[in-house]
Amino acid sequence: MSRAGHEILDEIEQAFRRFTIQQAEQDYEALALWALYTHAAGCFDYAPRLVLTSAEKRSGKSRTMEIAAALAYAPMMTASVTPAALYRSIPDNGDTLTVFVDEADTIYGKNASSETAEALRGFINAGFRRGAPTIRVEGPSHTPTTFYTFSPVCIAAIGRLPDTVTDRAVNIRLRRRKNTETVDPYRIRLHEPPLKDLAEAATEWAREHEQVLSEHIPEDMPVDDRAADLWEPLVTIADVAGGAWPERARDAARHHTGADADDEDESVGIEMLRDIREVLELHHGDRISSKSLTDLLRGKEESRWAEEDLKARRLTITLKEFGLRSVRMPGGAANGFWISRFEDAFARYLSPNSYTPPASDENIHDVHNPVLTSTNARVPSESCVPSNVHTPENLHVHNPRSEHESVPSVPSGGYRAGVEVEAPELDAPKVPSGRVIPLEHSPVRGLRAQVLAAVEQAPGEITPPEILAAIPELSTNKIAGTHLGQLVQAGLIRRAGYGKYAALTEGAGA
Repeated sequence: MSRAGHEILDEIEQAFRRFTIQQAEQDYEALALWALYTHAAGCFDYAPRLVLTSAEKRSGKSRTMEIAAALAYAPMMTASVTPAALYRSIPDNGDTLTVFVDEADTIYGKNASSETAEALRGFINAGFRRGAPTIRVEGPSHTPTTFYTFSPVCIAAIGRLPDTVTDRAVNIRLRRRKNTETVDPYRIRLHEPPLKDLAEAATEWAREHEQVLSEHIPEDMPVDDRAADLWEPLVTIADVAGGAWPERARDAARHHTGADADDEDESVGIEMLRDIREVLELHHGDRISSKSLTDLLRGKEESRWAEEDLKARRLTITLKEFGLRSVRMPGGAANGFWISRFEDAFARYLSPNSYTPPASDENIHDVHNPVLTSTNARVPSESCVPSNVHTPENLHVHNPRSEHESVPSVPSGGYRAGVEVEAPELDAPKVPSGRVIPLEHSPVRGLRAQVLAAVEQAPGEITPPEILAAIPELSTNKIAGTHLGQLVQAGLIRRAGYGKYAALTEGAGA
């Protein structure tokens, strides 16, 4: 009689918690489910991949892969492996092994052989579904040979992998540990044997429950389409294991597929459009240069663009696929985009929200500044304001309210130019959802509290330019629409139309 499945999952999860640091609770759950799944892969029609990525070295990818390999079924560790070797390594008797491919960025990187990358991608993609073979020619006579590559695969890489790979994978993003985050040192001679014993218990459990695993169809799947193919084996493992794992597995599926936020899997282009829609909320004007838009994207929090060193040329090429072509702006200052041109792309490719690009006449050039500008500039003190940076006075010209109405007062707490005082605390009762945004993550100390105060004290709706006018020291290089969006998501303020925000009214925002 094998051990209880939920006990095995609990121990696997504790092993990952002991030796690694993950970003979210659901990451530990997904790792445990995937490790146990490898022992029962033969019961399913799909083999979910596990992708471990990070922005830099020393982020824990190799350690996480080591723990996963010790716990997985028939692990095969590889680095810089050739596709030909992989094709011939998978058993042809219906059994599986678990392939671990480290340093995959050397295969998919700029200097990698495109033929090798495509062959490995074909191996990974074909092995995702049972019965989807890969055909290669063999020997001097070039005889077509069929290889069945169905097996679980774990891939580790710095940077990002192609969408065709990540679309078939549980994607775990790792970061470097903080000084305050500690893990136990992992010693192979000391710690691997107990993990191998746990792996043997997992194999025994999988064989004992082979029939029920093969026949089980999970109910209440939180995802569909390709995501369902990916997560159904893992949810099945949880259902059969029992305990608290059925609900935990569904929670992990929602987390890793973005179902909680009603997001779909995004291509790079769709992600760029979505981020552009956010950063344009704080842009002042009816046009923006390619460089300014690139800077705003690079400065956006929790985005990939700074990590990938986004350049204006790549931005232009990506947007061209959506019918958005850069043009020489009036005055010949730089190439850029009319803000109104984004409306069609937003409507076609992004989920609807209350954001609508401002109406503008592309034939009217007498805007407030003939030089293309963006909010991607810090507003310094009056003694060192350059001529090409919007000051609060410049922004106020476009403010429809009177002088007293348009610049709401800001509490004395928070950051002031040249003076640093204690940031004001958010008033907990004003947060209907019970969530509070941590101020320490703000690029300017107390910035979120100041933005919140500016919106709450405005007599009605308020626009980002008016917020800029109310908070001269606003660091737009980092805010770029993200803080306002976070305040909305946290239930602190509400959207009142495209580029407009308002304080919560009674019964709103919960």
